[in-house]
This record gives sequence, structure tokens and C-alpha cells, in this order.
Amino acid sequence: MGPRVDELADRLGWRALWLVMVGSAWIVLGAGASIDRQVDRPWVLTQILPTWVLAVGWWVTGAVAIGVGLRGKGHDDGLGHLALYLMPAAKSLSFIAAWVIALVSPLLQHTGMTSHPVGDPDGWYAATIWGTTSLMLGVVAGWPNPDPLPIPPADPTLAVDPTADPAAAQSPAGDA
Repeated sequence: MGPRVDELADRLGWRALWLVMVGSAWIVLGAGASIDRQVDRPWVLTQILPTWVLAVGWWVTGAVAIGVGLRGKGHDDGLGHLALYLMPAAKSLSFIAAWVIALVSPLLQHTGMTSHPVGDPDGWYAATIWGTTSLMLGVVAGWPNPDPLPIPPADPTLAVDPTADPAAAQSPAGDA
């Protein structure tokens, strides 16, 4: 990583920095959702919601993650990770439901419950993408904040092992 990213990670912690970065991406996804209407899939719940609802969902969850992340190290960041998880999980569940409906659609047609195919036969693909995103977010949420690496001395001959016995360090090797 570059020095600026390392500096931010030192100040906030890696988990908090992750929350800020992904939260920022959620803000951008919300902007995209507010501007560009997605392909019309009437059986996908998140696709039939008004555009502004989806945009606000991305914005709020992104803002919560950013706010929690900016608190930095030493604070409980569970709410931020939960916020990041919500929108991808909702999209995944919506596409799974639409795909399952498409799977039973022939049965519904055969019994006369519908006259045409229903559901989204390609919903498995989007469900997999958004489900995998949710799983990745869950994995990162379970990681601890790593301890900072020690900074080595400028002159390696000055390095002192803090676990070494001071008496042993004064006597030459082999003397007993």
C-alpha cells in the first residue's frame, strides 16, 4: 500500500479504513441507482422498488459504515459491518426468490395458476454475485484489527531483543 493508505490505516485501523472505503463505494452505488434505472425484472423485489428507495438504502448504509469507520480504532464497529451487509444481502435474497419462482413457473402454468412464465430464470447469477459479496463482507467483519508492525531501527546493530536476558547479553557467547 502507499504511504497515504498506511497513514490512514495507522490512524483509523484497517477495519475502520475498510468501512470507509466500502461505505464510499455504497454511496456511489446509491448515486448510480438514483440516476440509472436497472433492467426491468418485475419478479425481483429490489427491482420493483422505487429508484429513490434503492438509492436511499445504499446512501444510508454507506453513510453509517463511513461514520462508524471514522471513529477509528478501539470502537465497536459491528454496526458499520452490518450496514455494509444489508443491501447486498437484500439483493441476493430478492434474486434467489425470483429464481425459485422461475423454477416452479412450469408447475404454476401446468396447474393454471398463471398463463405465462414468471420469475427470473437468470436470477441465480445475480444472487450468486450479491451473495458472494455478502459472504466477503462477513469474512472481513470477522477479522481482527492487526497490531501495527514494529518500526525497525535505522541501524540494525542497535536492535535490542526485549525478551533477551540482559545478563546474557553482557557475557560473550560460550562463557559460563
